[in-house]
Amino acid sequence: AAVASAMLRHFAPAPGRAAAVGDSDSPRAAMLAVDALARRGLVIGYLREKVGRVLGHAPARLDVERSLTELGFDSLIAVDLMTMLHVDLGVELAAVKLLQGVSIDGLAALVLEQLAPDDESSSRQEPVVSSRQERDARPRDLLVQNAVDNVSNSATHMAVPALRNTLASPPNGKSSRYASIDYSHWTPGQQAIRGVTALGLRLMTKMHVEGVEHIPRDGGCLLAINHLSLADTPVVLSLLPRRTIMFASEHLRSSKFMNWVLSDMGDAIYVRRGEGDVDALASGLAVLRAGGMLGLGPEGTRSTHGLTRGHTGVAYLATQAGVPVIPLAAWGQEHIPAHLRSMRRAPITVRVGAPLRFDDRTPDAARSREYTDQVMSAIAAMLPEEYRGVYRS
Repeated sequence: AAVASAMLRHFAPAPGRAAAVGDSDSPRAAMLAVDALARRGLVIGYLREKVGRVLGHAPARLDVERSLTELGFDSLIAVDLMTMLHVDLGVELAAVKLLQGVSIDGLAALVLEQLAPDDESSSRQEPVVSSRQERDARPRDLLVQNAVDNVSNSATHMAVPALRNTLASPPNGKSSRYASIDYSHWTPGQQAIRGVTALGLRLMTKMHVEGVEHIPRDGGCLLAINHLSLADTPVVLSLLPRRTIMFASEHLRSSKFMNWVLSDMGDAIYVRRGEGDVDALASGLAVLRAGGMLGLGPEGTRSTHGLTRGHTGVAYLATQAGVPVIPLAAWGQEHIPAHLRSMRRAPITVRVGAPLRFDDRTPDAARSREYTDQVMSAIAAMLPEEYRGVYRS
């Protein structure tokens, strides 16, 4: 009866022999037998199959970029999957990691960190795991996205000294581009696009705007924007007085038109979902330290049914760069397509809140979460009740 249970069946040995991490027929052995690119595909396929099993969903229908919590994970299911990873792959992850907004794609990155070929002894049986200190120090999933606490990439609180030194050092590579931009005004091409966008929004929507005076006219600052739809960026950028850099999900790079608008014209910072994106964080810090405005959605993913728990990317970037956070709430833009079909203008409201400042320049994980909740609560306070989500109380 125990072996048949969902929690314990993974401990049952195969007929005639005991299951072991080092078995040549084990999932781990199959993954280590191929190159890194193929290994990632095998890991994602394995995770889709296991996640589908514990949730009762068809693996092929699972969105690998959607967070596990959105798919229906709870603490018991997380422990179930954690046990599978330990038994099948010799990978040790804390169950809480699976409940912090990580996606299947992001989980694959965490698994691959530990799943490395063992060149010392092919007969070694013990799982390849990191020390607790090393695990706690690793970057996790941004946005936005995103890139600092859970990421999703997430953006995460950085505790690894070498990584901190990398982000604190003078800009180089990709981040040097953002350190040299003049953020005091929009370029002529950007002004033209903003003009066309503003005209289109006037024709398609009825926009009500409050609190724009809270946006600083100069100096670095972070815009923390609730994320409802792809229309968020055009709506916000049409209102901002000076050049602003937005975080954008990496998958938008594959669209030629979106890439042209976001990257070629907007200098957007692309963020890899499901992992701590150090390049994105370094570029974001370069923008802020050069006196630019940086916009991102703290939730990390679109949350059309209300605010979800925010990732600590905003808190991390704000404290490291010593800049204020401007909470911005916008709603109604997610209904633009439906209103267009019925030949009506969609009502949109944008509210900008008073700047938030955090004094602690090196906050620990708990303080970063506290700062994040302050930002999300400020956004929630400006939203109608039905949009406040987990911050409704």
